[in-house]
Amino acid sequence: MKIIKFLFKVALAMILIFFVLAFFGEKTYQVKRSIVIKSNAQIVWEQVSNYSNWPNWSPWQENDPTVTNQFFGVPGTTEHSMSWIGDKDLSGTGNMKITSIDPNKSLDYLLTFEVPFAMHSDGGMTLTEKNGETTLTWFDKGDIPFIMRPFMVFMDLEGQIAPDFERGLFKIDSLVRLQKVNQILK
Repeated sequence: MKIIKFLFKVALAMILIFFVLAFFGEKTYQVKRSIVIKSNAQIVWEQVSNYSNWPNWSPWQENDPTVTNQFFGVPGTTEHSMSWIGDKDLSGTGNMKITSIDPNKSLDYLLTFEVPFAMHSDGGMTLTEKNGETTLTWFDKGDIPFIMRPFMVFMDLEGQIAPDFERGLFKIDSLVRLQKVNQILK
């Protein structure tokens, strides 16, 4: 009988800790990374506003060669979207749709995952041109569901997402540099 009482108290304490962590835990997250690209905003814009260019620099495409993409709508408009199907442990299945756009300056998107679990977030890119260079900032933000908040104590979303953003920004910079070299060689 003492063991049952002890196990009941432990279970009750765990449930209480779970709800305290859920109530006081982080409710939102935001990850943001930037790079300065030695090019005008229009050239950088061509890479980020057309989803058919994303596989050329996407860190997730690089990590999961099984990904198949589909593109819809007119690039550089709020009608533009993409969907993908990939390995459930690497890139999952989902879609992304441009929700607002200011050409050569910013775009916002809604990112939705279906596999490995259902979730969505808001993200985007901003471009700030100054003296022939463009600062490109990539961000993602979202709500953390109540039931997931206790687990955030053990998870580092910044540490999981930021390296991918940094890799993607580096690859965009490399593509823009290569494009400039090709123009010079022509």
